[in-house]
Amino acid sequence: MIKPLLLKSNADITQRYPALARQAAELSRLYKDRNMLVTDEALQKIGSTLWYLIDADEALADAKEQAGKHTLPVVLASNDPAVQKLPWETLYHPEYGFLAHHEGFTFSRTIPSV
Repeated sequence: MIKPLLLKSNADITQRYPALARQAAELSRLYKDRNMLVTDEALQKIGSTLWYLIDADEALADAKEQAGKHTLPVVLASNDPAVQKLPWETLYHPEYGFLAHHEGFTFSRTIPSV
C-alpha cells in the first residue's frame, strides 16, 4: 500500500495571508458567474501560492520516491473550516503542474480525527 503525502496547513493561513482568501473568493465568484471564463492562469496563480505556503517540496520528493511508479495519493488534512474552504484542488507544483490533474497523483481532503 502506498503511503499518502499528508499535507497540513497552518490554521492561521487565511489570517496571515488575507490575499489568499480574497483570491479564493474571486475564484468562487468566477465559477458562480457562468459568463466568465476561469483560465488556467488564474488557477495556477492561486495553486502556486498554496503550494508555496505549505512548503512541501521535500515531502513530495520523498513521497514520490517511495511511491515509485505507483500513483501517489495527496491528502489535505485540516480541522479548520477556513483552510478547508480554500481551493486546494488547484494546488500547483512547478514540475508536475496541477497535482489533482496529474496522472501520477490523486487528491483528496480529510478532517483528522481528534
